[in-house]
Amino acid sequence: MTANEYHFITHWRIKGTVKEVSDVLSQATDLVRWWPSVYLDVQEAEAGDENGIGKVVHLYTKGWLPYTLCWSFRVIES
Repeated sequence: MTANEYHFITHWRIKGTVKEVSDVLSQATDLVRWWPSVYLDVQEAEAGDENGIGKVVHLYTKGWLPYTLCWSFRVIES
């Protein structure tokens, strides 16, 4: 890592059925449509297997602080 890189591991708890959460995560590129003020760009880098395991998504986001973040997630369990 360089001085301006960070590594975060997060665990999200989302209220909904397993199917609802799975449907949302399987269509991560739709985040730009749902919340365009936060998700500036979302690109699927790797598709993963038939269950989405291994899928890699690159995100460009911003929040309340005056900076943007480029980050990625990989689906490791479904």
